[in-house]
Amino acid sequence: MLSISHISFTLKKRTLIHDITEDFHEGYIYGLLGPNGSGKSTLLRNIAGIWIPDHGEVLWQGKKIQKMPREFISKTITLVPQTSMCHFSFSVEEIVGMG
Repeated sequence: MLSISHISFTLKKRTLIHDITEDFHEGYIYGLLGPNGSGKSTLLRNIAGIWIPDHGEVLWQGKKIQKMPREFISKTITLVPQTSMCHFSFSVEEIVGMG
């Protein structure tokens, strides 16, 4: 199970997400909806451990994701951004497989 507990994130003195709490259970598909600039990508970057929240914590199976090795996180949680700067001709399957 993935849990986010009261996470907030500020970038360049602008609060992008504030006090978000949610549990994500195995076997379900979740959607993240909202208008442009509402913090969807910021939340996903915090969940994936790419950015560290200013407050709160992200837990993967009860353990803080910020304390896990990057290699473990990359094998467990994968984030494929909407736009990427890939200068090589890889297929989508190859990019996802790189994790």
